[in-house]
Amino acid sequence: MKGKFWRKALAAATSVLMLSGGVPILPLSQVFDRTVIKASAATQTVTKTVTFDMDGGKSGTTTKTDDYTLYTIAGGTMTWSCSHPNINNILYTYDAQYDDTGKTRLRGDVAKYEGIATFPDIEGKVTKVEFTNILFSYAGADMYVGKDRTDTSTLLHIAGTTNDYDFPSNNDYDLRSVTFEGNVNVDKDNPLKLFFYGEPQNDLPAEITFVDGSITITYETEEEISEDPGHIFSYSANDNILTATCNQNDPYHVCGLTDKKAELVLTANDMAFDGSLVKRFATLNTQEFADATGITDISSTFVYENKDTHEKTSSGVVLIGDYTVTATIIINGDTEHPYTLTKDFSIVDGHKINNVYSQFSLSKSAALKDEKVTITYSQKIDESVEELKLIGATSGNTIPYITNTDGTYTFTMPDEDVNLNATITYPINENDITQNGDTFTIKTADGWDYFCQRMKVDGELNGFSGKL
Repeated sequence: MKGKFWRKALAAATSVLMLSGGVPILPLSQVFDRTVIKASAATQTVTKTVTFDMDGGKSGTTTKTDDYTLYTIAGGTMTWSCSHPNINNILYTYDAQYDDTGKTRLRGDVAKYEGIATFPDIEGKVTKVEFTNILFSYAGADMYVGKDRTDTSTLLHIAGTTNDYDFPSNNDYDLRSVTFEGNVNVDKDNPLKLFFYGEPQNDLPAEITFVDGSITITYETEEEISEDPGHIFSYSANDNILTATCNQNDPYHVCGLTDKKAELVLTANDMAFDGSLVKRFATLNTQEFADATGITDISSTFVYENKDTHEKTSSGVVLIGDYTVTATIIINGDTEHPYTLTKDFSIVDGHKINNVYSQFSLSKSAALKDEKVTITYSQKIDESVEELKLIGATSGNTIPYITNTDGTYTFTMPDEDVNLNATITYPINENDITQNGDTFTIKTADGWDYFCQRMKVDGELNGFSGKL
């Protein structure tokens, strides 16, 4: 097992050799330094049940393959043996037209001739065996469950007791059910058995018949878990994309990646200059890449170069110009094999959104043609927006927008500046202040406070020149 595992690991690891960008093939001595290998062998305890429907074949789930053998589709066989010279087989009785009752009889005066039912396919620790609808007559016989009738340490006991190991026959001719419990380890060499033994009274034969009955065996077994050994990646860098390709060929590996690949993408789109000194930066989809690959040790550095002046900086760019950003990527601390990504982008003189209202904030104050801009409204003094209009500053055209489910607005930037206009209704208490056009009459101190607040938030009062 170990030899086979390491041969597979070596074969998988040696497939991760060639990298892009002229990086040489790794010597074999470095392969295992860069490859994480998990052990593939582990076990877990699994509880299983096998049911034999003792109904004369009525259900179709348990069949009689010959006079002495039953097979259940749940997985397993039961064999019957009895030393009676003539009557010693399994008898199926089922007549749908007569009474629709299915019977399975284990024949052979089972006590006198010591009938034994054996379950050779059960391997593990048996914890419970349940019997339903048993007709066990006549009195004087007993049924035991385990490996050796004469050794109670190998037997299950009747549920609810600690040392009652035998289920007796009777003369009542009634259907009964019984459950045996305990812990008995069995295998094909020492299988689980049902033993019948005793001295029936008045020379009446002891017989056992199941009438639409069942035998259900519960047992625990150890099963090998074949663990996913995980990804083995090779990497290649091309322009602004670093591609991780999974080369794991272990049959237990579930890759989960589209075409067994994941991409780390350097993004640096053209941006609009809005007159501010806010720096622009390139980005990497590091979290998305880490979630897909499980690689969490990813470090990166960025260098921005102005194509005209060749001036370089690592702290982002501000001014209008054409740039190239270079990202250096280190995976899992392997500084000897860095990966380089590049992306060209420009900062251009974009179109501005003219907004005088403090209630409206913009996702960007300038944008390129066809960029999306989102407008967010925040109420200040219980005012409400009656109408929002976006007007092209040059064309005078109305710019369409959509209202999003979260109450924000989104529009597509045209090839011109945009003026944001709004009709906002402000609440006013005429006992404190009144308004007539651009004339305000302030009556109280609360009125004066309201007017001061209104001056702060009402864009239309900027540079107020009306009358008080």
